[in-house]
Amino acid sequence: MTITWIRQTWDGRTGSAALNSPLTTGEEYLVKTDDKTDTELDVLTDTLAPYLGQPHPTAQGLYVEDIQVKQAKESPYFWKLSVKYSNEQTTAEGESPSETSPEFDPAVIEWSTENFQIPIEKDTTGQAIVNSAGDPFDPLPTKDEIRVVCTISYNSLSVPVEVLNFPNRVNGSAITIDGLSVPEGEAKCTGVRVGGLQQRNGEFYRNVQFSFAIISGGWDLSILDQGFREREPRTNDLVNIVNDGDQSGDGAAITSPALLDGAGHKIDDPNPADAVFLPFSVYGSIDFTVIPGIS
Repeated sequence: MTITWIRQTWDGRTGSAALNSPLTTGEEYLVKTDDKTDTELDVLTDTLAPYLGQPHPTAQGLYVEDIQVKQAKESPYFWKLSVKYSNEQTTAEGESPSETSPEFDPAVIEWSTENFQIPIEKDTTGQAIVNSAGDPFDPLPTKDEIRVVCTISYNSLSVPVEVLNFPNRVNGSAITIDGLSVPEGEAKCTGVRVGGLQQRNGEFYRNVQFSFAIISGGWDLSILDQGFREREPRTNDLVNIVNDGDQSGDGAAITSPALLDGAGHKIDDPNPADAVFLPFSVYGSIDFTVIPGIS
């Protein structure tokens, strides 16, 4: 069975608005099928026909609430289809207000913070935290940190493929969540949860939840450039750094890492302002805008 064409009739448009009542509109269509034995169920379930929960093509907030079909008297190939749109929201026990189809429920966005501690190598001015001799502390000092966490929940009729490829990825471009701008690389997916099957209005669905931790400056690592070897200036070969830079030097290999200049050479008489931090990208990126609530 196939609907060969479906056309809206100009004289079938209706509308209703009243105090304490939902806003409704109505449309009628003339449908032609290719088999005279087609039934009303064939018409209702055809992919060309409107479906329950379908958004109104022009009026935001209206969804298909009711569909009626009746065979035309003139021919068994023709049907009259009546569609009612409404902005009324129904509430099932234990669920939030929603339109006819669960997947049309708006995404729920929540914000929170989480506390943790991290090793710290530089201060608020960007200078290295080292001792008076220019060596980094061992072990590194730590500091308390708070980061913002955004949780987005929405309904899906199936388990989305994003649950497999989003964890531990960062946003590959600047995004907006709840009206807040998040620069590229500053949000990382830290958790995914998919609930069990639920049913509403004849449709099975799952509640899907994504958590994103946001850090100003991004998730790339910034590591102090230091080590026990350096590049030989003439050959560029790696050689051991030895204690021969001052009167106390004995030519023996150093026993603690020396600060390097970002090009593989030891910094003589270093101070905190001389320290170089090397950037490393350690998380893959992905397009976060496929998640409802993110643009």
